[in-house]
Amino acid sequence: MRRLWFGLWYWLPRRPPWDSGVTPPELERFVVSHPPGRAIDLGCGTGTNVVYLARHGWDAIGVDVVGRAVAKARRRAREAGVTCTFVVGDATRLEVSGPFDLALDIGCLHSIAASGRAGYAAGVARVVRSGGTFLLYAFAPGGPAVGLTADDVRATFADAFDVVGMEEGKGRPSAWYTLVRRLDRAAAFEAVGRESESPRGRRSSTAVPTCRPIRARLTDRHARLHASVHEVRRDEAARGVSSGASW
Repeated sequence: MRRLWFGLWYWLPRRPPWDSGVTPPELERFVVSHPPGRAIDLGCGTGTNVVYLARHGWDAIGVDVVGRAVAKARRRAREAGVTCTFVVGDATRLEVSGPFDLALDIGCLHSIAASGRAGYAAGVARVVRSGGTFLLYAFAPGGPAVGLTADDVRATFADAFDVVGMEEGKGRPSAWYTLVRRLDRAAAFEAVGRESESPRGRRSSTAVPTCRPIRARLTDRHARLHASVHEVRRDEAARGVSSGASW
């Protein structure tokens, strides 16, 4: 039913209310401050932001549940002279392959029923690389969509993402959320392996690491110096000379 309702909007002579054709400044700021990589736009509509990303050097993919929206997105990309990919698909059963450096959702998740959030979150976690970013814009509950609270966002993505930023939206109650994919166990082991293989990380099998506190090392140095002074004193005493040192 949800797919039918969204699909009908794309047959009307005017644009759907969510299809502004304008890239939001939040995405523009991200693109300016990050090197190009792979990106996926969930609920891409007619492809405004996918085309924007492609123009800025990103390998971008858009996914939308409405076939007519995807057809319009492909036409937009052709007219813009950029190469990007559009797929008809359900964001709660994501079938594209990662990894992606950036996942973007401007108004898709907040229209999905709470029962579909787990599938959505699992798909995003699967395709976003460790350390990758997920930019999410969502209405608060009580508006034209199902909506999400900040607690809903944290709970939905708690298994794989940390919410590192939140910015109140303009107009109706809404917010931009910045989430970062946590390092999973496999990636952590891989990182440790790379470190141990690097020249800096290699260590002789016979070497014994020294981890004594600084105070102990200073005490040893002081003792050696003290012994040296006494040795000098004995030599001077044997020769009948006084150094004037006092300890």
